[in-house]
Amino acid sequence: MRKDKVLKILHITNWYPSKVCPSSAPWIKRQIDSLPRSEVVNKIYHVEVKKGKFSFIGGLNDDGSRYLILSLPFEIWKIYEWFSFCMVIWVLIKETKQQYDILNFHIAYPNLTFFKILRTYINSPIVITEHWSAYHFGFGVEDKKKLEPIRRIFRNGIPIIAVSESLMYDIKNFSNAEFPAFIIPNVVDTETFYYRQNGSGVEKPATLSFFMVSQWKWPKNPFVVIRAWPSLLKKHQGAKLRIGGYGPQEKEMMGLVSILGLNEEIKFIGLMEPEQVAEEMNRATAFIHCTEYETFSVVCAEALCCGSPVIASDVGAISEVVQTGHGHLFDANSEDCVAESIEKLLQDGERLQREMISKNSIDRFSSKKVGEKYFEALKQIIDEKSA
Repeated sequence: MRKDKVLKILHITNWYPSKVCPSSAPWIKRQIDSLPRSEVVNKIYHVEVKKGKFSFIGGLNDDGSRYLILSLPFEIWKIYEWFSFCMVIWVLIKETKQQYDILNFHIAYPNLTFFKILRTYINSPIVITEHWSAYHFGFGVEDKKKLEPIRRIFRNGIPIIAVSESLMYDIKNFSNAEFPAFIIPNVVDTETFYYRQNGSGVEKPATLSFFMVSQWKWPKNPFVVIRAWPSLLKKHQGAKLRIGGYGPQEKEMMGLVSILGLNEEIKFIGLMEPEQVAEEMNRATAFIHCTEYETFSVVCAEALCCGSPVIASDVGAISEVVQTGHGHLFDANSEDCVAESIEKLLQDGERLQREMISKNSIDRFSSKKVGEKYFEALKQIIDEKSA
């Protein structure tokens, strides 16, 4: 590939923020946007079949991406697979006159279920970018034979980009396949999530104050943290926990706080804007994240970019995100382990240099840094296919 050539990339993604659902998978948009604009021309199609009131809509988003979204009032995956296939075929035929250097499919299933047919319409190198935790959980399917169509996607030797080593391991373990592998982390919006020095308007609380935020649903496990608070208060009277976000677990969380008599110590903030989240992360003694699994954990990376130490479950890719000296990870999701990790972090005291945590993390997760790695991976795939 010529060094001065601008890459033309066709992105076909199963998840993407659109006019229909602006909050869907912003991490995919951020990763695509990270590619250096002087080096690439991106064209994006959001192709999705999902459950909902019957509708078929297509259109153009403000960022120039296109969407084709089919909603069906049932969830039969064989039918989803065929409709996805038809929409992807339509995109490929529509774009057949364009000479793309590479096709990037974001989320393999269901859009690539019938890859052996699709590839007859494809003349460019292909790469799959994966973010989905479903590989870790076997898609929640008991009859593993039903997963064979998904496994077959990865047995075609298509290069795979995953957001973490943990996710890449899950994909290989799930598919029992070999393929070229690249690790490209998620992007953090470092114009919002960065360290605010003293005097920048973010006042530190007089007492210990910790922060959690999420879309509160499984596999998140906030209940362990709440149950750990009474034992923490025995040593650190008045320690606060502020909880942002929303979700189906929120009502039960509030109920547990009330039962334990912690309404003064634990406050619910609700839905928050990114700037508000960043301010809370800067203000907090530490950020806490308890979960059963993570393919990456953008929220932990955001906290680190703010300079906030992280206390989190040692599961999935969290140990890849939270490096040594940037916080403490607990081995088991139990009240004792959470309380012990908080104590260890407090003992570290001044050794946890927030400004250095921020600098190191921004250097890893900024759009510029991720975009450079992403671009180099795409160039390598193109060069190897053309060799």
